[in-house]
Amino acid sequence: MNKTGYVYGQEALLDDRMSLRSSDAPFDWLEIPPRARGTLSFMTICFSQRWSASPGEAAAAQDRSPDEIETFSEDDRKRWAIIRGDKRSNRSVGDGSVAPLIRLGLLAARSDHGNRYVLTSAGIAAGKEYWRRSDAGDPTLPREGMR
Repeated sequence: MNKTGYVYGQEALLDDRMSLRSSDAPFDWLEIPPRARGTLSFMTICFSQRWSASPGEAAAAQDRSPDEIETFSEDDRKRWAIIRGDKRSNRSVGDGSVAPLIRLGLLAARSDHGNRYVLTSAGIAAGKEYWRRSDAGDPTLPREGMR
């Protein structure tokens, strides 16, 4: 895979941010690159009180686990698909949406399934905090779909 100068620059910024932060400090949503934020919010929508379930299903949504994500190759490119329960989503995202989550320690490979990744405790905490703020209408969060 041929990386562009832009990609190298983004990786360098991410590495700089990681070197400055305390290992036990929770992630601020803005510390996560924009495309990765979108993937993380999609994987953790189960933590939202507004979007995770219809009104009659709210109790069941509380027991739902965050989604997993699985890597596959398509046209010689690394792609990722969300796994919800036992079903693989038809929607996929590029490696640039997932690789930062792995580098930040928010996702880790499952020991029993080599190409599937799960949220770490830091990833779960970041997702819960995002959805708490989003559900409360926090105006300091970036607008959805905005980079």
